[in-house]
Parts: sequence; structure tokens; C-alpha cells
Amino acid sequence: MRGECENKHLPQTKLEEKSETIEIKRQLEIIREICEETSDLESAGIASLKAGYKILDIGNMGVPLLLNEFTNSANDWKYRWLVCELLSKIGDESIVEPMVNVLTNSNDINEVRIAAAKTLGKLKTHAAVDVLLTLI
Repeated sequence: MRGECENKHLPQTKLEEKSETIEIKRQLEIIREICEETSDLESAGIASLKAGYKILDIGNMGVPLLLNEFTNSANDWKYRWLVCELLSKIGDESIVEPMVNVLTNSNDINEVRIAAAKTLGKLKTHAAVDVLLTLI
């Protein structure tokens, strides 16, 4: 559902913002390690649920960090897929352009490109739908 996390609280202080950034990085590292140690996406997804929920609890503030991890093609494809799923649940419209860039990059891994397409479909914004329609 688009925007299901966008009403999460915004940090009140720089200290709170820094604390939440550290927490997002910590949870992303947990997800990364799980993906590196797991051979299939389903097992990685199940094993990383707790870390993912902690990131979703923080909400939109995590979008820049998540986008950086998702767009980094050096990252494990399972990790990128799971990060993309988190971005789709946050539903921030700022992810449209980076998703399009991954989706249209024929050198990227197909599973990651498919995840980007699904995320654009979940956003249900005019920009996301327009992009998907032009690719058909």
C-alpha cells in the first residue's frame, strides 16, 4: 500500500536523526549478512523480517540510505530485492527515478529489474504508471 509508512514521526533533533540513521545502517547490515549467507530469496526474506520491520518503523527518513543500497549493483541481488521491497512499503515518490534507472538498465540483474518494476506498480503514482506504460 502506497504511503503506509509516510506518517511515521520525523526526528525532533539532530541527535534523534543520527540515532535513527545508525539504526537503519545496523539493520541493513543484518539484512546484508543474511543475504550473503542464504542461498534463496524466500529464506533470506523470512530471516530478515525483524530487521525490515525496524527499518519500516523509522519510515521515510530511511529512503536515501535504502536507495543507495538498492542502486548499488555491487550488492547481492537478494539484498537489493529485499531493500527494494522495503522501499515499496515506504511508498515515497522520490524513489521513482532511481527505480526507473535500475529497471531500464539492461546490464542489471533481471530479478532486481523486476523488483523495481513491481515497486513502481505498487506506488500507483502518475509518474510511476507513466513510466511503466512507456516501457510496454
